[in-house]
Amino acid sequence: MINVIVLEDEDIAAEKLISCLKRFEKDSKYSFKITRYDNAVKLLEEYKSDADIIFVDIQLPMINGMSAAHMIRKQDAEVVIVFVTNLAQYAIEGYEVDAMDFVLKPVSYSTLALKLERLCKIVEHKKIKQDTSKTIVFNTKNSIMRISADDILYIEVHNHNLIIHLKEDKLTLRGTISAMYEKLKDCYFTLCNSCYLVNLAYVKSIDNDEVVLNGTDDRLKISQPKRKTFVQEVAKYFGGSI
Repeated sequence: MINVIVLEDEDIAAEKLISCLKRFEKDSKYSFKITRYDNAVKLLEEYKSDADIIFVDIQLPMINGMSAAHMIRKQDAEVVIVFVTNLAQYAIEGYEVDAMDFVLKPVSYSTLALKLERLCKIVEHKKIKQDTSKTIVFNTKNSIMRISADDILYIEVHNHNLIIHLKEDKLTLRGTISAMYEKLKDCYFTLCNSCYLVNLAYVKSIDNDEVVLNGTDDRLKISQPKRKTFVQEVAKYFGGSI
């Protein structure tokens, strides 16, 4: 679920944009929670840095959209800001608040849909990055260790042991790759073969039947049975860019 805020004082313009968003939901895999504000004052009073995308009309009463965007950006460095305006000259100023895009009025569904596809992938990628920061608990023979999923490059099965390849170290423990996959799959780890569980954040490239990782000289074999799923998961993680 992508949390969308529409900041628009004109009812007709707001209804048009929301209608396009709901149409895009039906045409795509994405779903939205949409909240509309008709003035920036109320939004700024209530904003809890919980939005994924904010569509901001520039010409607003009391506090204009550009000023509101500056205030929002000071509070929330991650939210995707998209200006909705009939004044294209505001585009340059929008870079100051790291605006992701502009939508010109009157809003056209076909144009907006193309932008939404890209924006949703950006939001999805941000959420993936947040998810991979989870801490995983590993039970070793003599202790319990807490390790961030971010620090794991890949996990290898060797002589009935699991070797956890970290950024700066290795950890060996008893266990199965299937059990480890269940623990880590929500952190975007995927099997490239029955012996290697890979953190997709470290995939540098796929070279024929091997995966090349950042942070290590190791090249991991991609098995034929796992290849299709593995490549699909890599492409999905990087927003279809591979």
